[in-house]
Amino acid sequence: MAAVEHGGTGIVLGPTDPNTFDPAIVFNNSESGSALLSAVYDSLFTISPTGQIQPRIAASFATTDGITWTLKLRPGVKFSDGTPFNAVAIKDEWERILKPSMESVNAQFLAAVSSMTVVNDLTLLIKLKAVNYQFKQAVASTSLTWIPSPTAVQKEGAGFASHPVGAGPFVVSSITPQVETVMKRNPEYWQKGKPYLDELIFKFNTSQQQSIEAVQAGQADVTTPVDVVEQRSAKETGLDIASIPMAGIDAFFFNESRPPFNNILAREAVYDAVNERAVNNDVYDGLIAAPSSIVAKSSVLYDPTSTFAPPNAKRAQQLFNQLAAEGHPVTFTYPYQDVTVQQQLATALETQLAAYKNVTIKLEPEDVASYTQFVLTDNFDMIELGLFGGDPEPVVYTALYTGAGANFGHVNFPSIDAAVLAGRSTPSNAQRKADYATLVQALNKEYVALWAFSPSATDGAAAYKSSFNAPQMYGEGTVLWDSWGQLAK
Repeated sequence: MAAVEHGGTGIVLGPTDPNTFDPAIVFNNSESGSALLSAVYDSLFTISPTGQIQPRIAASFATTDGITWTLKLRPGVKFSDGTPFNAVAIKDEWERILKPSMESVNAQFLAAVSSMTVVNDLTLLIKLKAVNYQFKQAVASTSLTWIPSPTAVQKEGAGFASHPVGAGPFVVSSITPQVETVMKRNPEYWQKGKPYLDELIFKFNTSQQQSIEAVQAGQADVTTPVDVVEQRSAKETGLDIASIPMAGIDAFFFNESRPPFNNILAREAVYDAVNERAVNNDVYDGLIAAPSSIVAKSSVLYDPTSTFAPPNAKRAQQLFNQLAAEGHPVTFTYPYQDVTVQQQLATALETQLAAYKNVTIKLEPEDVASYTQFVLTDNFDMIELGLFGGDPEPVVYTALYTGAGANFGHVNFPSIDAAVLAGRSTPSNAQRKADYATLVQALNKEYVALWAFSPSATDGAAAYKSSFNAPQMYGEGTVLWDSWGQLAK
């Protein structure tokens, strides 16, 4: 393979302008604009395709008892403004996230923290409120892995969101909202000889097909993310595909805090009515599978004897009829992000439910900012949430445990809480496997969500021109831009 040369510009097409560069208030996933924040902040850790946590700016993160964690940093790393990247910077950022005034979506991942102590410049001691041997997953797989310069945060105040400073390979040069963001090479980047490119330009288009066509036409050099169906189209047009295996599941959670889904019979009816395999065939041409467990089949924690209950069309219609006869026909709203694959999923759900009487789904397409507000203000009846990661933690806890930060469905059942807690409270994979098997059975009794699909082995992907090398990715498809560049001719 040809060597990667230094210099030049890379043009990136993605679906989402994050509208903010403040890592405290965005999620670390491709649909939230992680590609841009990764370029500015780099990462404390990355996650390998097999789910192993790999140190990056951090050197290690360890515990012996599940309560006290020691985080160590690499020496010599600086933010692009010259501020040392040290333990104080991490403590300051995580404490900022925990401030109620921040209303941070990432505070949920730090809720378990009892105290943080700076031991020295390169060592932070973290104590938890309860045993959690999987706490490192909460740092590596979320926006906690992005640390901003404390000097810049203090200097810019509310303006920091559009004037970010990190320790990543690029620095923001200009922002034209919803149009493009231009970044220049960080000459002080901690990995010598990187990044390869002098400039990154991010542009935005919610249509994956149009983005692929733009790369093919030479108007861009890479587009990400690219789902499994569009990957096929990209290959047919001569583009290369870079991918990373993803684990976890995508789910449609019922809002149990209000009608109709505060009634278990309404939840059961919709659960039984929707055939996830048919939805996947409609949207993904059968290229991915409906999930069978809260744990990915590729995981050592997967138990094939404990799986999700199948749909039951006959039972669904009986329940819809019963609820209508009682004066409570099932009518609900479903807001979704107005991007191609989400549009297709929403339409597939609507088509499935149209086969039944006494049930109505109202689709509400929203831009990213409006969609986020729907979620945060509880203004929905059903919502799509991705529970992705090489490990069930932290997403299973945050989505299912009573009162947890991403429990947008208001799931509140002792049997589910007990199984979720057990799964994070032991280092034993054998015991965790048993705990998550128990969790699946508890979920089958309460009908908290439709378990929509499991990502394929190539779901975290990018389509790129052959004149560039393959983008390196981690987690849910977040790109590490320092190693991407043009190939020598």
